[in-house]
Amino acid sequence: MNKKLRRWFGGVKMMFFRLLIQPLCWFFRRRADRVVFSTFDGNGFMDNSKYVAQELIRRNFPGELIWLTSPGKKADFPPEVRRVSNKFFSELYYLATAGVWVDTHFKRHIFKKGLVKRSDQLYIQTWHGSLGIKAMKPITESSPSIYYPTLADVGSVNYMISNSTFENEYYRDWFFTPEVQPEIFMAGHPRNDIFFRDNSELVERLKRNFNLQTDDRIFTYMPTFRKGHFCDSFGLDFGRIRAALADTFGGNWYIFMRLHPGARQELQNKFDEPGVIDVSRRDGCVVHRLFFLHIRFHFEPPPGIHLCGGLEVLRNQSRTALSAYGNAVCDR
Repeated sequence: MNKKLRRWFGGVKMMFFRLLIQPLCWFFRRRADRVVFSTFDGNGFMDNSKYVAQELIRRNFPGELIWLTSPGKKADFPPEVRRVSNKFFSELYYLATAGVWVDTHFKRHIFKKGLVKRSDQLYIQTWHGSLGIKAMKPITESSPSIYYPTLADVGSVNYMISNSTFENEYYRDWFFTPEVQPEIFMAGHPRNDIFFRDNSELVERLKRNFNLQTDDRIFTYMPTFRKGHFCDSFGLDFGRIRAALADTFGGNWYIFMRLHPGARQELQNKFDEPGVIDVSRRDGCVVHRLFFLHIRFHFEPPPGIHLCGGLEVLRNQSRTALSAYGNAVCDR
């Protein structure tokens, strides 16, 4: 079966599910004050969606905050956010009855099963790859089974949140077609707001939770995750790093390792909360196995180091890294 025929079959399958699902959705009453959040198809309280929810809580939003998560997923939610299952009928019900959707990833899995966004609903796509430096295949090159669901998803977006004209360009290259062009809202990614406010209370809580002294310093190691290369992340000589940090910057240093979400199935993550940006914002320094976090992090003086040892693996897995200064692959 050629690609065009498989795409056509995928589109017919999606329309068949719509015919089955839409009559059911007509019985669901939309609630304008219900905001439904999700991130990466059921992950916990994290990424840009987390910071949108926190800001609504800070502003005493009078409506209902719902978070779609996988059953059994360990995550801490504030009391103002109600956690619900992302199993099919639960997810369908809450999305169909919401006034607003906020996500960090596309919902093509449920568009594939017949979801349709109503015209009076607002869909905000905050995305998760700020600065757009992980290359992706454009929609037109996506696999046949998800081609039409992805088009339906992107076509339903009201606002795609961007942080730069650079990211705008790659949104258009990856996600837009001549027929599908959602509005780009260049407001910056919510999770980066932490760089521009006082975080002394957050630093104090972090050190208290880990029994650190007020003047202790933190070195945060955030290895990326590539299948088959997970153990490479533990190759650093942490004893020498602590000694070098003390000699160079003074003070007593502790090393925190924050694992990529993809690695949590292979090793229990001892540092689930706060998130990657929360940790990197502290008064220490950060090292990352690739340069993606490095670019996000360097709004302020604390030193950051990126190790590009995994770049060849990244290329081999078709996740080419783009330079922020052009289309060339960054080799060092």
